[in-house]
Amino acid sequence: MTDRSDAEPGKNKPPMTFKAIIQNENYLYGVSAEGKEYPLYFFAPLADAYSNIPPYAVPFSQMWPEYTQKFIDRYIPVPSPISVVPAGLTITSQARTGAGGRDWDQVICNGWPLYYVQDDHKKVKKGNHPTMFEPAYFGMPTPGVESPDGVEIPGPSLGP
Repeated sequence: MTDRSDAEPGKNKPPMTFKAIIQNENYLYGVSAEGKEYPLYFFAPLADAYSNIPPYAVPFSQMWPEYTQKFIDRYIPVPSPISVVPAGLTITSQARTGAGGRDWDQVICNGWPLYYVQDDHKKVKKGNHPTMFEPAYFGMPTPGVESPDGVEIPGPSLGP
């Protein structure tokens, strides 16, 4: 990974590569190539986007108002692929084309796009994180509903 100290965290900087996702006290962590564990997060407001019919898309971070972008950009999309994951998780990926500087394929766990925070190694406890992002956990229910025509809602490419 190339380090660009002049770049804002999570923006226009290559993502960290994770070699595995592990479970620790029911929470999910990404394990870096150096063996450091990073708590993984999901964007909780996606539940509303997933459950409303018609569904709505949550735009990528560069489309958010300027005053929210630094907060959103702290949460970096977990890059795909990850080769080692706990049994029982459904891991896929989504393309983030057009995501402006964060346009790599992103890991999706049980239907939720995953994020990490650069230099965040603290152990997850419910409530020790900012609003809007929640710690990812083992057994997260798959979000989304089936539309009347049998198509899974929402489609790909959702999340900041």
